[in-house]
Amino acid sequence: PKLILQNAGSPTFAGLFSAAYALEAAARSKKRCFIKDNGCIPFALETQACFPDARFVYLVRDARDTVVSWLRSSSHPGGVRQAAKMWKSEQQQALRVYSILHETGRIHLLHYEDLITEPEAVLKDLCEFLDVTFEPELLQFHQGEEAIAGAARLKDWENLGQPMLGGNFGKYRSALTPHKRRLVESITGIEMRQLGYMLDFP
Repeated sequence: PKLILQNAGSPTFAGLFSAAYALEAAARSKKRCFIKDNGCIPFALETQACFPDARFVYLVRDARDTVVSWLRSSSHPGGVRQAAKMWKSEQQQALRVYSILHETGRIHLLHYEDLITEPEAVLKDLCEFLDVTFEPELLQFHQGEEAIAGAARLKDWENLGQPMLGGNFGKYRSALTPHKRRLVESITGIEMRQLGYMLDFP
């Protein structure tokens, strides 16, 4: 905390936040920070107000496959209904942010399904948006020390140690009963349509 205070330009939330992540970046010899935490979604507009140059990546996955992943995780409590409601809530928040920031060019919508089926093209677009150089090594992320360590740390992260899982979508068709699929769609249908996902049930 003392080091953060010493490096904060001002004793404000933005100053402390900036100092904390700048110190972390410096410790890892990085020039930028990328924060991947769904808990940041409700504060995206405040973040943009504090950091006008910030850029946002809106990554979304099919609600039905997200529910399957949720059910398979030991760290996520609850069942189908709770998982679907969580997805819906997060997309409602993210869609609001997207609608406000879209015209500024500061937010990039990315579908998980596109990322895993066309990784190079999607990553090149993403790198252009983030104003960073695309490097082929990005496709070999699973061979990096941090990915290997992360995969070993938690069962939910074990896929970090594998190449891009190109066929890792549409699994809900066999993993969820028609009743459960209909339940998910009844909860998330509006947001799924807004994000370009086709529903199995009218």
